[in-house]
Amino acid sequence: TQRCAKTLLQTLRAHQHHATHTNQPCHTHSKQQLLNALTTHTIQAWYQPQYSLGQQTVVGVEALARWAHPQLGLLAPDTFLKDIERESLHEALLYSMLEQSITAQKKWKILGHSLRISVNLHTQLLDDLSLATRLFECVRDLGAYPASICFELTEHSNTINTSHYYSGATRLRMKGFA
Repeated sequence: TQRCAKTLLQTLRAHQHHATHTNQPCHTHSKQQLLNALTTHTIQAWYQPQYSLGQQTVVGVEALARWAHPQLGLLAPDTFLKDIERESLHEALLYSMLEQSITAQKKWKILGHSLRISVNLHTQLLDDLSLATRLFECVRDLGAYPASICFELTEHSNTINTSHYYSGATRLRMKGFA
């Protein structure tokens, strides 16, 4: 009914207002806190399904970073990614998400699900011309195939040199990544 819908919307708005105010960063996180969270995997990969309308099935997942903070609870990325950026820990985050994702991918494979993993890659990392080779070796060492990994370039960052963007993306494709 209209009355029930109105009540539901009011409850949702109150919840959204509460969530917005309680999940804001109350302080910055130190480099050591961030490194510890990355190495202990309390900054976790959570997976958003990618559904193919043509195949009418889930064909992949996107790994999204969430922090299961011991004191603050579950933190959304907007509460810690600025700290990751400030401390230049994008690459550490990338490798942590990649390792966790490949581990999950292997478990899903055992259960009969072949899923491509999409992982966010901070565009500035493409300024390092050895990145594609290092990612290829990492994926291979973890027992996965580059074709099963898709790197999504973050839209809020840029390379120092525009040509690094194109050459870095090309190197990733040449190594077999999507």
